[in-house]
Amino acid sequence: MKLYKNFLSKEDHKRICTMVYHRDFPWFNECLELGNDNKIVNDDKIEASQVWKQQHYLFTEHPQRFYSPFFHEIMMPLLGKLNFNTYKRIWINNYYRDKEPIKFDYHTDEDYSHLVAIYQLNTCNGYLEYSPAGERVESVENSLILFDGTVKHRPVTQTDMPFRTNINIVLT
Repeated sequence: MKLYKNFLSKEDHKRICTMVYHRDFPWFNECLELGNDNKIVNDDKIEASQVWKQQHYLFTEHPQRFYSPFFHEIMMPLLGKLNFNTYKRIWINNYYRDKEPIKFDYHTDEDYSHLVAIYQLNTCNGYLEYSPAGERVESVENSLILFDGTVKHRPVTQTDMPFRTNINIVLT
């Protein structure tokens, strides 16, 4: 695992944050079932025990190829600094603050050999936990974590800030 601090210029980082945190940026709610590999639940009712987050797909190939209208403006500064053959999936997670940290299930993003890059938009007391040693990587704005995507990892939510926002990039 590698951690890159101050990954982008201050100007690029600020421009991305201004866009993502703008009130007109489209977020999509996602309900997750903990204890079941973070399975996405498509339920028609909301319950107090459910874990919710917001997500915005910038690029995906499944079920069909899709690019967000925000893809180029957000991703070009990031992709231009990474060494990779192709990107497979890119999305932004926006975790809500909670009274106690929520530890999601350990998981891998894909079932084939890949790298994961996580770009962190804000600083908070949430973190990434990297298995098997349970290594923690703190959420620090404008930092990028790059690691072997076949190693299980999990997000842990924050208690100090309204959001923990990061851009997840699956690379081959």
